[in-house]
Amino acid sequence: MDSTIILSTARSGSKLLNRKLLGMSEVVRPQYWNSHNELAFEEFFIKHNLESLIKYDKVKYTVNPVINFDPIFHHRILEPRKYSEYCYYSTDLHTIRLAVKKCSIPVFNIHLFQINEKVSLMKRVKSPILFLIRKNNWQRMISQYLHNKQWIAPHIHLEDASPKMEKIDIEIPKDDLDQLITDSDYQVNLIKTFQRALKDQKNVKFIYYEDIENPSYWTDEIIDELEDFMKVKFGDRNYQPPFVKTRDMINLINVEDVMSKELIEKYYIEELA
Repeated sequence: MDSTIILSTARSGSKLLNRKLLGMSEVVRPQYWNSHNELAFEEFFIKHNLESLIKYDKVKYTVNPVINFDPIFHHRILEPRKYSEYCYYSTDLHTIRLAVKKCSIPVFNIHLFQINEKVSLMKRVKSPILFLIRKNNWQRMISQYLHNKQWIAPHIHLEDASPKMEKIDIEIPKDDLDQLITDSDYQVNLIKTFQRALKDQKNVKFIYYEDIENPSYWTDEIIDELEDFMKVKFGDRNYQPPFVKTRDMINLINVEDVMSKELIEKYYIEELA
């Protein structure tokens, strides 16, 4: 049975959705809580018997090394431990098809940047795709910024959260804010390009973070639709991932400048009719 792809951008809630679907599927949970169920990570290739897809250039200790890595056709593997720091995979249909066939769990994640933003590639994929979009893209960009700065953990498990945890005071400098605006211009256009291109594909289902974060969204009707779409059976429909919202751990000092209505509206992504 083919695994379902969660297609998204970073900080869109892909891990939340991934854990929700795995939990409802009653997959052995502890085995996956700290795993990267995501295409770009070395751990994913090893765990799902996809090591044949790993390539690497012998650069160190080599006279006149031949560099085959091409950022147009390849993507670096993240967090390599077993393989060289120069390892990579091809961002092509063969990689996607093999990952879908050999992945041992019902669902795994792919970020747009992990396929080098190739919308034409995803249009050729015929297996089920859940395209997860965070409508409030400006909030997503702020979350991504905080994560990149390593000011807060990307995900906080409920068991690790303490009632005594204090919020972290953070002020985003103007130069960083200007760069965030530039990055948002690019990323919103990228997401909308994929959104338009995949809109009419029958194997693509659009899902939005603002829906999945609310327990009330997960009605029997929605779960029935997902079962039919993914060709799976959910045994634990009431499962809730043990996550705490990281944004609740932050106190933005210059929140009026950063979270202005103008910026939120400018980068908001609407559902397509």
